[in-house]
Amino acid sequence: MSNEKILLADDAPFMRMMQKDIFEKHGYVICGEAADGLEAVEKFKKLQPDVLVLDIVMPNMDGIEVLKHIKKDYPEAKIVMCSAMCQEDFVVTALKWGACDFLSKPFQADALADTVRAVLDGRTGKFAKMLPENIVNDWCIEHRNYKQDEKISQEQIDKILESYAQFYSLASAGNYSSRDKLTNCLRGHVFKNDFLKMLVEDGEKYSDITLVMLDLDNFMCVNTDFGHKTGDDVLKEIADILTGIEAEHQTYRYSGDCFALLFPNYEKEQVFLIMEEARKKIANAPECSRTSTTISAGIATYPDDGERDVELIRKADGAMYRAKQAGRNKIALAKEEKLVTKTAHYTVEQLKRLEKLSDGTGISEAALMREALDELLKKYDE
Repeated sequence: MSNEKILLADDAPFMRMMQKDIFEKHGYVICGEAADGLEAVEKFKKLQPDVLVLDIVMPNMDGIEVLKHIKKDYPEAKIVMCSAMCQEDFVVTALKWGACDFLSKPFQADALADTVRAVLDGRTGKFAKMLPENIVNDWCIEHRNYKQDEKISQEQIDKILESYAQFYSLASAGNYSSRDKLTNCLRGHVFKNDFLKMLVEDGEKYSDITLVMLDLDNFMCVNTDFGHKTGDDVLKEIADILTGIEAEHQTYRYSGDCFALLFPNYEKEQVFLIMEEARKKIANAPECSRTSTTISAGIATYPDDGERDVELIRKADGAMYRAKQAGRNKIALAKEEKLVTKTAHYTVEQLKRLEKLSDGTGISEAALMREALDELLKKYDE
């Protein structure tokens, strides 16, 4: 028998009743129940349960947002997701934000009790403490094995859990590879570190540093029409062409089907010609040709197009966006950005904090706001 306290958060009264009955039969104490997300956050803070069993679909605040809120203030919190929303994206996102385990509805009574017992005993969910987001994103990039809207089984969920546990163990010990397993390109967080170091510490070594942001055109259709195995083959084929470019450079898998390339001491026009050749090779490569896969890319250069990493990434991204708008399968150069005035309203507290951040970083408030808007657009584009 156990006296550990469990908080239940689910918008369905019958589900909370069923869970309560299961846990009480196993000797647990149900310290509280919540019918919506906001209530779950408030009761967690007040009751400090040993485990929170949390649904995803709830009013006022969904379970993923509840998870984020709680883990921000209580990094060691033990949270088990229990939901019918069993698409891979939900499972991966839950793990990314520090969930200990994920149980699919409908579930067996023993499975629910055993899952919570394992979390309490430390036999699972040892990765509950979150890793830095940029490192976890590297794992997320590699785990898109199922169709986006496909509900996966508990067995498939358990495989994802096992994969993350292995990744977490290596990453937390600092022993995991800096290279992406599928493409053998350097990982996204390595790109950010390398680019910043080149600009800040090694800037005087280079007359130019040219950045290429490259995205596959309509890659989702490849996975949908030909399957994920073919999608992986396409990514590997493109990565081989990019890494094989005969010019000093580094190739990074920046996100799922987006690559970044850095060319030290190459001017923008030189890199444009290099990337034009790569674009043609990619379009005619066996797997890319068979699946009609092409690329669009944008190019920006330090110091002509900017001196900060976020500014150069934004300009290269903007050029890539123009290449796609122009019909895809194109390379575009960064150009001077036109600024447009747009009225908005902010709280006094937000503006005070923005001013303080600007003073502390030496970056103008306008530049910080543009950077924040880039992140917002990127978030909802995904």
